[in-house]
Amino acid sequence: MTYKIRITSTAEFELAEAIGYYVKINRKIARLFLKYVKAILEAIQQEPLHYQKIGEGFRQVPVKKFPFIIIYEILS
Repeated sequence: MTYKIRITSTAEFELAEAIGYYVKINRKIARLFLKYVKAILEAIQQEPLHYQKIGEGFRQVPVKKFPFIIIYEILS
């Protein structure tokens, strides 16, 4: 079963800030960061229970090679 991803406005803002930061450093790094984030979101859609639990109802996935963590919850 594939789950639907809903990104909050706060998460969108933080992601945009991170991408903007990496664009200033190097566009290639920004594209790599976005590629990793998209891959994680796709993986969460397929297997949301696979990742580490943190607190009540939340899970987290670190973004490979970047100091960024995706935190999410599964809603029914």
